[in-house]
Amino acid sequence: MKIIGMLCLLLFPGILTAQVKVKKGFTLNGNLTNAANRMVYLNSQNNTAKKVLYSDSTLTDARGRFMFKGAVAEPGLFSLTVKDIKGRATIYMENAAILLEGNIDSLKKAAVKGSREDMIRKEWEVLDDPIAKKRLTDEMVKNYEAAAERRDTTAMVLVQERSLKIYMDDLAKKTKTIVQKYPNSAMTVDVISNLVDLEQNQLADNLLKEVERTPAGQFTKTKVLRKRLNIRMSLSIGSKAPDFVQPDTTGKLISLSSMKGKYVLVDFWASWCGPCRAENPYLLKAYAKFKDKGFTILSVSLDDNRKAWLNAVKYDKLLWPQVSDLKAEENEVGKSYAIRGIPANFLIDPQGKIVAKNLRGDQLEKQLEKLF
Repeated sequence: MKIIGMLCLLLFPGILTAQVKVKKGFTLNGNLTNAANRMVYLNSQNNTAKKVLYSDSTLTDARGRFMFKGAVAEPGLFSLTVKDIKGRATIYMENAAILLEGNIDSLKKAAVKGSREDMIRKEWEVLDDPIAKKRLTDEMVKNYEAAAERRDTTAMVLVQERSLKIYMDDLAKKTKTIVQKYPNSAMTVDVISNLVDLEQNQLADNLLKEVERTPAGQFTKTKVLRKRLNIRMSLSIGSKAPDFVQPDTTGKLISLSSMKGKYVLVDFWASWCGPCRAENPYLLKAYAKFKDKGFTILSVSLDDNRKAWLNAVKYDKLLWPQVSDLKAEENEVGKSYAIRGIPANFLIDPQGKIVAKNLRGDQLEKQLEKLF
């Protein structure tokens, strides 16, 4: 299992409070070598909504120079590409005079000046040390594969847990450094988002409060993260699981509350998710062993293709209730459980309280053995 830190690099338009009101636009002047008379594109994309928030293009002059003018409601990630050229330059755009210089053959290495947010992004990239992360991942994969060859599932889980702890401790230290240095920053909000994705909710809450004391607390992305974090914190062990109703494969409405009195695993997956499909044999084994003892599974698919969903259910021989509103990542149940990545699951007791989360491999079976 690879541990992947996720950055929520989004640009959100809208009316801001007076504290963060847009006073002026941005000017992006560029100079690319070997890029005479080339079409250049500047875009920002909200990856969650699958919606382009900004898009423009221009033609370079005979010396590879170009200019874009515009305005952003909030700082956010932009990408700059050149027609028929692979790769892209990344800019954390804000309303400022920004300069980009580089070579058309290595856009990724283009230098950006004039954007404070981009400077913070670069500082984070250095601090986050991709070489060290790769070393940790390689070591984990090596140890995990060795345990898998021995069919030692306990060792496999321990390898994952140890590697995750090392990664979490390191991420927490680095995130604190950035927040203490740059609390008034959109990029800092993105960094804190990593902690929420990895269930480090209490630390994320403490650090986000530091941002909320600054003008950056009024950014839409800050408010969105606060909402998501509050949902995550409400889903801690011992909390009551949110009830929901969605149609099953036949269109019949199924509710979580209808299963009260049993242990229920609410499992989030999708037909296109390889790791999710790899978990299904473990779910089948646990289901067969405990279904007559008061255990069931309620799978929520984040598919948007009904045929693909039904085919996967049939192919994997899933025997328990399956529901979906076919809205993909906009699935209403997924949003109420703050799902950002799959597979994900919640084990709920007969009283409707969460007793465990994200059980992988044979962890579910072992957890159920303790309960029955």
